[in-house]
Amino acid sequence: MVRLATYQPVLCLPKSGSTSLTQWLEDRGQPARHEWNTLAVLHLAGLRHRPDFGERRRLWLQARARELAGDWDVNTALYAVLLPGADVLETVVGFAPQWLCRSPRPWLQSGVAWSLRYAGDPYRSHWLKLHRGFVEACSPLLAAAMPVDPASPELLLRFWLPVWIAFQQQAIEHALACGRPYLLTDQLPAQHHANPSSLPAAWRQRLERLVPPLPELRGDPVGDRSCLEVCRGWLDQLASSRG
Repeated sequence: MVRLATYQPVLCLPKSGSTSLTQWLEDRGQPARHEWNTLAVLHLAGLRHRPDFGERRRLWLQARARELAGDWDVNTALYAVLLPGADVLETVVGFAPQWLCRSPRPWLQSGVAWSLRYAGDPYRSHWLKLHRGFVEACSPLLAAAMPVDPASPELLLRFWLPVWIAFQQQAIEHALACGRPYLLTDQLPAQHHANPSSLPAAWRQRLERLVPPLPELRGDPVGDRSCLEVCRGWLDQLASSRG
């Protein structure tokens, strides 16, 4: 494998194709670490509200960059300690992140399926806290639409949709600011496309009904704003109809 000259972090949500991206990079001879030391990422994310979080994050990032020097860092929790404001990577360790994004409908369906499949996971509460904390940091208004205990498919949709909106907004803003486009899951070769989480046929049919047709991302940050606005409008509808 040909090692990179620097540490290369990837910002992506769970169920966005991180495994597929890792395999694709390795097939091209580029070393990639997938979900490396995720527990440490979760621990740091839980300290977001502490007054010394900025300094803790700076030291943590510098140490991680040294440990993974020359590798791609593909981790689905990394975004939660770096966003909002991914420029922290460039100011602290000097490396711009690569973003990996997935269109909203397949991502929501996959995310809900994953949540249902692992409803009994002992780390479930940590993951819910991680994603909620990220949305709160980006937009308290979006966070207010998230249910406290998303147990049903309907509640899970209302939980995950603000996460996708907040993340994609950050991806668009970063792409416009730095002129570096984000990578789409569907741009990976067919053999590396993300696999949907397995669910019984009845659950898949229910998700097909719950998630309406939504625009697909095109990789153009200006054009993809329209996709973002459609999803915001749908979230408003879900919020107004709850009860």
